[in-house]
Amino acid sequence: MVNTRRPKRNAGAPARDPTPVKPASKVPPKAAAKPAEDKASGKKVRVWWAPTKDKKRSGYSGMYWPATFVKKGAADMIHVKYDNGEAEEVDMEAVAPADVPMEFGAESSRLDVGEFCEVFNNSATDPAAWVGRVAKVNKKTYQVEYPFHDAEAELIKEELIRRARVWVESENSWKFVKPFQTWPDGEVTNPWELQLVSEKELKKALKEGGTPSPPVPAPAPEKKKEAPKKAPAPPPPAPALAPPAPAVSAAVVATPTPPAAAPPATAPTTAVPPVAKPPAKRGRPKKTEEQKAEDAAKKRARKAEEEAMAAVLAAAPPAAPAMPQMPTMPGLGIMPGGTPANMQALQGLLSAPNMLPLLQGLMAAQSARPPVHTPAAPAMGMSMPMAQMQPIAAPMAPKTVPTPPEAIHIPPLPAPEEEEEPLVESVVEEDEAEEEEEGKKKKRKKKVLPLIQVPKKARSAYILFSMDFRKKVPANTDFNEATRQAAALWKDADEATRKKFEEMANVEREEHAKKQSEYLEKKKVLDAKLAARIARQQAHTAAVKAHEEAKMKQLELNAAYHRACAMAGGGAPPGAQGP
Repeated sequence: MVNTRRPKRNAGAPARDPTPVKPASKVPPKAAAKPAEDKASGKKVRVWWAPTKDKKRSGYSGMYWPATFVKKGAADMIHVKYDNGEAEEVDMEAVAPADVPMEFGAESSRLDVGEFCEVFNNSATDPAAWVGRVAKVNKKTYQVEYPFHDAEAELIKEELIRRARVWVESENSWKFVKPFQTWPDGEVTNPWELQLVSEKELKKALKEGGTPSPPVPAPAPEKKKEAPKKAPAPPPPAPALAPPAPAVSAAVVATPTPPAAAPPATAPTTAVPPVAKPPAKRGRPKKTEEQKAEDAAKKRARKAEEEAMAAVLAAAPPAAPAMPQMPTMPGLGIMPGGTPANMQALQGLLSAPNMLPLLQGLMAAQSARPPVHTPAAPAMGMSMPMAQMQPIAAPMAPKTVPTPPEAIHIPPLPAPEEEEEPLVESVVEEDEAEEEEEGKKKKRKKKVLPLIQVPKKARSAYILFSMDFRKKVPANTDFNEATRQAAALWKDADEATRKKFEEMANVEREEHAKKQSEYLEKKKVLDAKLAARIARQQAHTAAVKAHEEAKMKQLELNAAYHRACAMAGGGAPPGAQGP
């Protein structure tokens, strides 16, 4: 529901168009809605409050306020008295007739997108109407935006809306505001400055739709004189082919060369126009320069190790096919077992020509590999009782027995939630059948309404009088004519008639106040039950989450313990697998 007072906009800011989707087009101001200068004192009028820099009035701008004509002031000023008792001297151009020939919610046809409308604030003591524009048409509501007020678009009921009409004194008739009009901020301050049309022209404009004005072409930028292009430099001579690399020697393999540093990046000599950054994509994060250099070093070390291993395997004599194989040190692949026959074959492998430099190069390549964060493996001893060889490996590290992990307290899994009964019973209403736009299939829409509903607001005395009058009007009477007659009779009604309908309105207000209090009490109980249910659901979810997290942590500790036991050899002892 539209509030009587809207939030104040920023001080000094003009009225904004919330959705300026079309280019602005200047529209020459039309005839203003001026009242006659010889108005009788006491006649009802409407005062337009335009957008202003005054902080006290900025929250009430962009709307019509009902008032009573008191007297004419100096120049083009008029003294008026508002319905709330305040008096003011206003400009004659801001005063419009109050007898608009259409009530709110009584339009014979629905409004379309782009039409200007008036929105009733539904206040019995201080009624007023904002001027808005329809942004979206729903089944029983409208999405309305406010071009004369800094407020967000709102969802307004159909019974609180009518088309915006402006009284043109020179033509002595009511005009409509042409739809699909936009303007820059602060250029238009009231509806009669826009283009006004008749009812026939309004229908034609809605049928044609919005036609935006062509944008003003921007001036072409001045072309800068380009410097004469230089002739491209000749390509550098191709480097001479390097001689083939010699075989891997002991000196070269034993001392691996560090990776060459990447050449520093040089800025381009020619200026490059700035290019907009592409939008960030989901995926792996980009690596830094340090990470790229580290990856390159790992690749070079791995390649050197593979080349050294390939040289060892190429120079080794063929092994016996019946020799059992067993894994040893990581990186050395498969080596013979520890049987006497295997030891003899290993000695033959080491005694092969040029094998010692190759093995030393392999060990150097493995030592140059970047460290890997994995459990350490026992070193391989290759000390042999041979006169012509020296030990080329470190002594074997002592075997350590892993410690079993401690048991983690795993909270018990809570019992599953029981299905609770609904807090509020519902009523299912079938809506009228509607046709879909694409398939033209009829279907029934069902609405689920709670039994605890917000009570409807009470009607005013004028609304009750108008409804009673329409029952007595002949059926063939024009709707607009009946509206004018009802408004005229209500203005000329005596005190007894007004008192009668005021009493009826007071009765409805009392009933509404009673229903409102009952509704608030029921809603308070319902909110408490709903909050308790949400708290129970959150507690159950937290307990399940704690149980799963503790369980996963225990499984990770057990897996790490088994890996450590496998690296130490022999596997985990029985009964020590952890809880």
